[in-house]
Amino acid sequence: MKRPVPNRLPTFFDQNDPPSRDCLLAMFARNLTWGLIQDLDTNLESKAAHSVGLRPCSWLRVQHTLHFSMTDARTTINPVYLVVMAVLLWSTGGLLIKLTSIDAYQVTFFRSLLAALTVLVLTRKDGLKINAFGVLTSVIYALLLFLFVWATKKTTAANAIFLQYTAPIYILILAPFVIGEKFHWRDLITVVVVLLGMSLFFVGQLRLEDYQGNTAALFSGIFLGLYIMLLKHPKAGGGGRQVTGDGRQEKSSDLRSSSINPVIAVIYGNFLLALVTLPSGIAAVPVMTAMDWFAVTFLGVVQIGIAYILFIKGVRGGTRPLDASLIGFIEPLLNPVWVFIFVGERPTEYAVLGGGIIITAIAFHTIRQYARRGRLNSATTAEKYNGQRSPRPQTRPQKGEQIAP
Repeated sequence: MKRPVPNRLPTFFDQNDPPSRDCLLAMFARNLTWGLIQDLDTNLESKAAHSVGLRPCSWLRVQHTLHFSMTDARTTINPVYLVVMAVLLWSTGGLLIKLTSIDAYQVTFFRSLLAALTVLVLTRKDGLKINAFGVLTSVIYALLLFLFVWATKKTTAANAIFLQYTAPIYILILAPFVIGEKFHWRDLITVVVVLLGMSLFFVGQLRLEDYQGNTAALFSGIFLGLYIMLLKHPKAGGGGRQVTGDGRQEKSSDLRSSSINPVIAVIYGNFLLALVTLPSGIAAVPVMTAMDWFAVTFLGVVQIGIAYILFIKGVRGGTRPLDASLIGFIEPLLNPVWVFIFVGERPTEYAVLGGGIIITAIAFHTIRQYARRGRLNSATTAEKYNGQRSPRPQTRPQKGEQIAP
């Protein structure tokens, strides 16, 4: 026996304006793709309904109720998984650049243009305000992007990514001058070991292009180090804090009014790079193959755009900085693996050994650095706790003195 169909719609529908089948199907599809269009405002969605011939019915009244119910049903994704997905997407950069038949300037144009548009659409609510410090950061970001693409085209993908990942060494050396962090002599061991690993990339039978690509990758690592340091600079947040002479940070203005989109340098840096390489990009359009279009689209939209958003959501969602740093080492390890599997490019034995030395040294330094910070924070917390729990003096009342309740 069939169950009788109720003659009433759910309470969140307007009984005087029953929804059409098309409206219900559209609402269902809207919630299935919630993760991609969650930033669309209500006005745009209403216009979209009219543009495809749907009856307005209860569109504006229903969508938020359905969105609420499906949001509650969705399982929250662990933020660590978001960081892992971002790093996995980043690791495909070398493979996709190798698969293109166009030169580095042409790849850079399409990759940067699509990346800038993707990040702009996904983070437009955070604003587009930028200051002079942000402009400098954008220029440095643009340089490191181009140098990595150029290095990948000239030398092996392993050389390009391993040499770019020497950035922490430049941070150790330049941080005292850029962001005022002290250089500890114990860090000198890490610097020496990484320099030893770097030297192995220039050993063996190398072509002129290998030397050019390796040099470009080294400079890409330098600019990556500068970019990371500038992101940590007090002025990176829009001038909300200033560093005093004794190293303390003090508020100089309202942070809410001066806050800047955390990926603003990604947006403007990619737009700047697309503008500079515009002539090369236009010249490439007639000769690009289907693989070229697929590769540059994936590089811009997914490998940079969506990957950056996943990484930011993962870090902001609660992933520890140490975990994010260590997960990041997946990229240089997998980058040459994908190229070897799908392209057949085999790095030299010296490059593999040098890359292993670099990754091991930096990973060990990262773990030791965060362990040291954890001990210092624990000691500081314990000191404050003990200071707040100072015992009350126990005084014996004098004869005839009453004790206060």
